[in-house]
Amino acid sequence: ITKTSDDVKAKARTFAAAYVTAYQTRFPGQRPEDLNDGKTRGQILLWIKDYPLDRACQLIQAYMQIDIAWFATKGYDFLTFRNNLQKIAQALDSGQNPSNVDWNKVFGRTA
Repeated sequence: ITKTSDDVKAKARTFAAAYVTAYQTRFPGQRPEDLNDGKTRGQILLWIKDYPLDRACQLIQAYMQIDIAWFATKGYDFLTFRNNLQKIAQALDSGQNPSNVDWNKVFGRTA
């Protein structure tokens, strides 16, 4: 069993703080409650270990600007959030202009 490095823990804290800040900006007075859950902490640590922190924080900002109903149904589900961040990254990395992306298509929803 390998111990999580202090660097990864610090990155995870920064990521979680960016997530909470963005969430509270979009939903004043609310907080994503699952971040203190041990399983969610583990998922954050695992993901951020191999993912550039700056990129992850940028994706959070992009995510919060997208007008989608994700938070209405799965606002506290970090695994879904992480998977959606990866979908956003793929869409943006394909060279699409963020304002022209069909996010419903990206997230597999029908209008």
